[in-house]
Amino acid sequence: MSWGFTKRIERRKAKSYFETRLHALEVDDPVDENLAEIIDVKLALNLEADKEERCWEQRSQANWLSKGDKNTSYFHNFASTRKKTNTIDEIVDQTGNVVSSMEEILAVAANYFSDMFTATTLGDTAGIFNNVRRHTLVMKSILLSVLCPL
Repeated sequence: MSWGFTKRIERRKAKSYFETRLHALEVDDPVDENLAEIIDVKLALNLEADKEERCWEQRSQANWLSKGDKNTSYFHNFASTRKKTNTIDEIVDQTGNVVSSMEEILAVAANYFSDMFTATTLGDTAGIFNNVRRHTLVMKSILLSVLCPL
């Protein structure tokens, strides 16, 4: 048996053990000890799921490295799917109209972000600046009294 095969069997056994233990704990009375162990078992199950997910990610990456650099149908399918996923074919503008030409999509996006980052008027700012100035004069007098005592 290969190392990877042995690891998969170990992960399946661990997952099965934790699932069985969790089921048994959930059937028991909900006392504090059981609740604490239920939490521990659920955490262990989540860790096992994370390990399995990482394993599959690594395996897919290994497949990509071995098959992706060659001019194969696998490579072309992967690249085509990625391009379709990352392409914006249409977008809805502010008035609810669907826009599909590239120029219109760019214009809608530019308008959206321009509106988002354009400053709006604050209204009456006199009160804000009056308070800032007063605090500044107070701070100035405090600093002068500390630095230049009479």
